[in-house]
This record gives sequence, structure tokens and C-alpha cells, in this order.
Amino acid sequence: MEVIIKDASMGKIVAIVVLSHLLLSRSYAQAINFKQGEALASTYFVELPYEKIGGKLVVVIELGGKKRKFLLDTGAPTAITEPVYFEINPRLMAKEEIRDISEKKDSLWVVSLPELKVGGLVFANIPTIVIKESAITTCFQVEGIIGSNLLRNSIVQFDSRRKTITIASDAKKLNLTNARKADLTLDKQNSPVFSVQLGKYIKEMVLFDSGADEFYAMSNDHFQLFRKTQGFEVIATTYGSNTMGLYGQSEQINMRRLFIPELIVNAVSIRGVKAETSAGPNSRIGAKLLDFGVLTLDYQQGNFYFEPYQEPAQFAETWWNLDPAFVDNKLVVGALWDKALKPKIRVGDQITGIDGISTEQIELCALILNSPLRNKSNAVLTLKTSKGDLKTIQIKKEGSIQNH
Repeated sequence: MEVIIKDASMGKIVAIVVLSHLLLSRSYAQAINFKQGEALASTYFVELPYEKIGGKLVVVIELGGKKRKFLLDTGAPTAITEPVYFEINPRLMAKEEIRDISEKKDSLWVVSLPELKVGGLVFANIPTIVIKESAITTCFQVEGIIGSNLLRNSIVQFDSRRKTITIASDAKKLNLTNARKADLTLDKQNSPVFSVQLGKYIKEMVLFDSGADEFYAMSNDHFQLFRKTQGFEVIATTYGSNTMGLYGQSEQINMRRLFIPELIVNAVSIRGVKAETSAGPNSRIGAKLLDFGVLTLDYQQGNFYFEPYQEPAQFAETWWNLDPAFVDNKLVVGALWDKALKPKIRVGDQITGIDGISTEQIELCALILNSPLRNKSNAVLTLKTSKGDLKTIQIKKEGSIQNH
């Protein structure tokens, strides 16, 4: 349901959005009841170290008698890869249509894991999807995902300074003295949803997706609702693809870059936020929220706590004016944000070199984990057009792009 309320006293539009679809960052299940399975202990307190790789939170769990690396992704259900499925042979439950972050879909098996250990804590009979090996699993060297359906009866605290994820049976076991409290709701998949505020007049329900490596992404559906409401500025628009999900590179869509003077999370002000719009009906807050404070999700009682490291916080990320993509094993132009550049090159042109180093044989994992553009503020790209012509362009972060 979406509601727009006219505030006559201020002459402004106050926009309030309630999630109307059960879209998950990594998947969307239609029929299986994921509210099954549980921790075998009635009281527990587990502190799990994590490694942040390419913006993803990677933890070590135990499954089938082996220690394995999994992503911890609150925007997805629990998952294992096909090789793990064939190794441990869990009970099949059903086959479901699963959507990824860019709305691509496929039918995948759902199984019941008889036992999975997280920090020594045993979870039994957890509904789990079986995913094909992809860039997400191969590049990050993980064999599955710890999702919100496994966490749904727990309190989960993320502390990025200590690089720990704490899973507890009772909120009283955690230090929440200085944390601010707000309401938390769960969607059908048990993924956490809470309210954020953009400026004075926009309040929006967003999915907290620890599997997304951005800070905030506004859905195109919500953009259409908010576009006449004060709270953000459209900096640039384009048509292209710059997202990779469970099933590969996303389809080309209309995208906008937004500047949000102030985004408020649980009464904590984060200023100067830069964001992009995305496919799908629902907006999301990603793992970069954890850079700004300690986040606690009380799945049990429906509470959301946030303790800022600094207040007000200042957003500090910058943008490239060209987004690369990986299509058909080639590095290509995925999205063009500079108007002056658009007549000169096209989305889909191959990027054959960066600063004189060939990228024609670059592998996807190298691109994801060690991008040639990392730690740079400018670069010279060599491009091959669809006609085979070679061009060089200079790109700069938040600067102009000029032909050489």
C-alpha cells in the first residue's frame, strides 16, 4: 500500500511508503513457509568474527562436518550452493521462483538443512535455497548464505569497528544503553524493514540488506512517488546497467543519481548522501550503514537499535562518471552519466585498457575484488566501439570527462 498525505498546514507533500511487495535483495519465495527451523539452545550468546571482502560480510560456519565460508545477508534467505547440496544431500521441500536484486528470476530447489552450526550454536531444519555457483559464490569463495530466516528468532548486532556479528537469545545480553530504538518489521521472508527519513517531508520503509555493498538505493517505484517531493536532488540520469546479482549482470534500466542533503536513520543524521535508483519496487539500506554506527536488529520483539559512532555523520563517497559492467566475459561501458560523453561513446563499448594496462583478458573476480579503478581519482580508458574503432577518454571522480 502506498499513501500520499497532503499537509495543508505547510503546503508540502509528506510521502509515506509501506512495502507493497515482498521483494528480497537476493531472492523472493512465493509458497514455502520459511518460518521453520530453530536454534536448539533456548539461551545463547554467540560472537562471530567477520571478514569484509568487496563490501560483503563473510563468516565461517560449520555444515556437514566441515567449516565453510558463508555470506551473512539479511536481505536473503539461507542458501547453499549446488556442490554443497550434492555433498550433504538434505531433504527436498519444493521448487520455487527466486528473483535476484535486479529482478531476474529462475526456479530453484528449497531444502531443509538438518543441522548448521554458527559459532557453535546449532540451528536445525532451516529452509534453504540451492543456488548455482556464480560470481557471488566463486569470487568471494563462499559456499552459501546465512539469511534472515535463520536469524528470525534472535537478536543480531553488527559492530563494524570490532568486525563482529553477535547473535543472542535476549536483548538484555547486549549493551544497548546508548542506542536509539525504533520499530522493526519483518517481511514474509523474515527480512528486516525499518523507516528512514529523507529531509523533512519523506518517510520511507526500506529493507536492511547486509548483502548489498552500497549505503542507500531508492527503488524506481519510490522515485516516481517522491520525485515532486522535497528531500533530494536529481544530479544525473542515464540508461544502462551497473548491478550484478545472483543471475549475472542486470538488464538495462533508467537510472538516476541523487543527492540527499540529509538522510535520518533512527534519529541519527547522515549528511550529504549520494545514492542511485535501482530496479524493483522497494528501496534498501546496505552494509555501508555499518560504517556509521553499531546496528542491532531485534527480530524477536520488532525493535531496531542504532548507536552512532559520530553525530552528525558525513557521507564521503564519490562517483565515477562512467560505470563499467561485465557482459559476455568482457569489460564494457555499463552506464554513462556525463551528457558531454554520450554522443562520443555508447553503452556496451568494450573497455580494452585502463591507464595503459590491457583489460581484454580481465576476469570477473579480479574486477570485483581488485578493480583497476580502486584507489584512483582519475584514469584513462581505451575503448573499442561496436565498429571496431579505438578511442581514449579520461574519467575523473565527480569531475568532467574529456576526450584525448
